[in-house]
Amino acid sequence: MARSHELYADLARQLTDLREILANGADAPEEVFREFRESARRTNELFTIMAFRAETEPFWQHVVEPAAAAVGLRPVRIDTEEPEAAISEAILSSIRRATLVLCDLSFERPNCYFEAGFAKGSFRRVIFTARADHDPRAAHRGEYRVHFDVDQLRITFWNPEDLPRARAAVQERLANILREIQPGD
Repeated sequence: MARSHELYADLARQLTDLREILANGADAPEEVFREFRESARRTNELFTIMAFRAETEPFWQHVVEPAAAAVGLRPVRIDTEEPEAAISEAILSSIRRATLVLCDLSFERPNCYFEAGFAKGSFRRVIFTARADHDPRAAHRGEYRVHFDVDQLRITFWNPEDLPRARAAVQERLANILREIQPGD
């Protein structure tokens, strides 16, 4: 655990140094400037990637919102925001600013996989979740399943009939990652 804190503290120092170099006129592609500008605006947000449908609304209300609040994060999902920019750019900017990202893979939404990949490529920690009937290893799985490229990662599978258990699992994962990435705590 102490080693993780040291690595994150060192990375934070290096990013600060790089921001200063770039701010003093160094040439860099616009995307690099955008990344640092948004990273400088880092928030205490938990950006949530998920399918917006009736079946996932209870997961948002009874799992994500309270679990995020319990660990001091503000849960954000783009459909409740009113961005000035194009929605796709607002999503990417929100991912860049977020402390953590939660990606629910339920219902095989291609945008969720894309956004999760972007978050990973932006060096954001991503917590993956999915409905239990999407588990490709489960004996009784439904119509949808988590794709094999992501299935190798840790995924918290949740049962719509047992949201308190899902909340506890998500909250524990959020708290553990926050302890790991917050140097000096």
